[in-house]
Amino acid sequence: MSKFTVRFINNLPLNSRVFIGGEEAAVKRDKSGVSECQAEVSGKAEVVVKNPFEAQLPFAKWFLRTLFYWIISAFGLFDFVPNKDARVINFAFSADINEDSVATVKFNRYMIDKQAAEITESSCETQISENLYTVDKKAKKRNRAYGAIRVLSVLAMIAVAAVVIIKSITG
Repeated sequence: MSKFTVRFINNLPLNSRVFIGGEEAAVKRDKSGVSECQAEVSGKAEVVVKNPFEAQLPFAKWFLRTLFYWIISAFGLFDFVPNKDARVINFAFSADINEDSVATVKFNRYMIDKQAAEITESSCETQISENLYTVDKKAKKRNRAYGAIRVLSVLAMIAVAAVVIIKSITG
């Protein structure tokens, strides 16, 4: 087993998670802004960077979770949608590891259908398999529908409040 370290420059975009060999790796950030994660691997390691978000869940789970948060947030009034644009990062590479190795990954700015990152330096042989920023169209459609429901629910709450006030004034 060898220690494999991956350093990330320009931050991890879109609240991403890093998986090395199929297991999520803990990412630590130092004072200079460089993020780093380590894993014990033998032979070949597959590194995947992805940003899972709620709108990518299967419909039933997404609906129940959204309904729960919608009720808790006063029917959408104080709700928070963290990834409303449904931005997705698809970045994965494999590394052949013989001894303790380090790979440095530099992320680019988010631009749809453009290269997500590049490996600037590596002490092992690496091969990039996925490297693209995209938009999840299904998640974006769900977020738009949810946004419309939030607006309609706020308007309905305002209408109900107006009716209650008018009834209380007129007696």
